[in-house]
Amino acid sequence: EQISIICKVLNKILKKKKFNFVKKMISIVRYTDNDNFTKKISSICKARLIWGGDETIKKIRMFKLQERAIDIAFADRYSFCVINTDNFLKLKEYETNQLIEKFYNDTYLVDQNACTSPHLVVWIGKNKVEARNKFWSCLYTLVRNKYDMPEIASIDKFNKLCENILKFKNLKNQERYGNFIYTVMLNSLDKNQNNIRGKWGFFYEYSTTNLNRIAKYINNKYQTLTYFGLEKSSLKHFILNNKLSGIDRIVPIGQGLEMSLYWDGYDINKTLSRVVDIK
Repeated sequence: EQISIICKVLNKILKKKKFNFVKKMISIVRYTDNDNFTKKISSICKARLIWGGDETIKKIRMFKLQERAIDIAFADRYSFCVINTDNFLKLKEYETNQLIEKFYNDTYLVDQNACTSPHLVVWIGKNKVEARNKFWSCLYTLVRNKYDMPEIASIDKFNKLCENILKFKNLKNQERYGNFIYTVMLNSLDKNQNNIRGKWGFFYEYSTTNLNRIAKYINNKYQTLTYFGLEKSSLKHFILNNKLSGIDRIVPIGQGLEMSLYWDGYDINKTLSRVVDIK
């Protein structure tokens, strides 16, 4: 349905005479899985953008491009959220509700399926227990009234929780807020933390007194860091001082799903442009 809506809007805009020259440059093709067609269009590409999972990218890259063609791939990515508990507890009631709704938008609107949706919540500050209880309780109230949870979500989350209890040695405790929110507190992070993902309101948690302590766990699979209660300067130092290979976006809670021409560390406009240098 979304594809039809986008194409309808494009057609409406491109009917205007001033966009005739652009219209001739655009072809939108939709087809089922067809290796021969993918091979053909790849062979004439000057730039190819692949948006999909790791396996999809591996498959598409089997089809060669022209020698000077550019290939940009958007693979599976992992995102997390950092919350300063002390600043969170200072919020007034309406400010708290606004923040909770923004977190809801980053996660539940897409069932945590978006590459920008946090799977891990990192707590920094002194009053972590009080802040956690307030945060999840407020989110539960919102989700219970707003979220239309698929029936399979309850079974899936419970199965995942049982699997975690049996599998993880670093599991500290777990909490459930009805069927809407499952939280798993971790004693420590794992070098492959990016493989530990939640869905439909299943969140992992970790507490620390210093953000730098999680730096060694961040690899190039990490994409978006959403945050609340931290200074931009401290986040900048966190990235630069630790020479992180991961984290391509740092945005306040609520802006996780916002897109721009900068994505996954690429300047899309510049990367897909050819520059003629005349001196």
